[in-house]
Amino acid sequence: MATWMVVEDEPDIYDVLLAMFELWGIEGVAFVDGGEAVAWIDSVDRGEVVGDLPELAILDIRLPEVSGPEIGARLRQSERLRSIAVVLVTAYRLKPEDEAAARAKADADLLLYKPLPPMPEFRKMLDTIIDRRKQIAATQKVAATATAAVATTTPPTAPSLPAKVSEPAAQPVETKVEAQEVKDGKTAAAKPVAEPVSKTADTKPSTPVPSKPTPAPAAPASTSSSSSSSAKTATPPVKPPTTGMLKPGNPPTTGSPKVTPEAKPVPPASTKPTPPNSGSGSSSSKPPKSNP
Repeated sequence: MATWMVVEDEPDIYDVLLAMFELWGIEGVAFVDGGEAVAWIDSVDRGEVVGDLPELAILDIRLPEVSGPEIGARLRQSERLRSIAVVLVTAYRLKPEDEAAARAKADADLLLYKPLPPMPEFRKMLDTIIDRRKQIAATQKVAATATAAVATTTPPTAPSLPAKVSEPAAQPVETKVEAQEVKDGKTAAAKPVAEPVSKTADTKPSTPVPSKPTPAPAAPASTSSSSSSSAKTATPPVKPPTTGMLKPGNPPTTGSPKVTPEAKPVPPASTKPTPPNSGSGSSSSKPPKSNP
């Protein structure tokens, strides 16, 4: 048996609706106060209500404490009653903007003005909106199932993410393997991290930091350099004497070997040729004076 919900504070309309439910074979859940209706919805959400839940709610717009649109909004927030069909009824004529606001707040399927239509027409209207709401609920259920299926098929790709993130943590293991390979004598050319370490260990001895030299390695270097420099300064090469370097009459410098200057050839007194003088063996360059 179907169950419908009624929240109506006018006694006449309240009685008429319950009589219709009895004729149509429908179980009714009726309230005359908006606060009581909201309290019942809360008990449904807590799982305290046992039995079939209503598939339709007929709500008067003007009610004590809580209005009909507010009750409809609470129904849409309920996990178990959000798919219910909602019909708003009122005896007051509303402006178009007020009517649209009331329907939007309650997410109502229909708004009727009192007096209510005849029973057959009224029943047909109610069955139509119930069927339409059931179709909407079915569509939403299929969409939720599809979304859940996609969510369950997507996680298998997630385990690959931790592996990529944990790659940097695996680097120390690779360093240990590289050190083992160098120790065993294997070539570590395929791993560039261990390559510079092995080359430095094989070709370059450990030397002190230039900024902080140690006395031990510096002593041989300074001794060899000082000895070589002293040897060079102690025995300077002696240059052979060059002709004409020392002036005659100046004694050589003390401590240096004496060098005897070579005698320079004396140039002739005159470069002009002397005319021959017969009978005279004199080598004078002046001609003889003639007697007056």
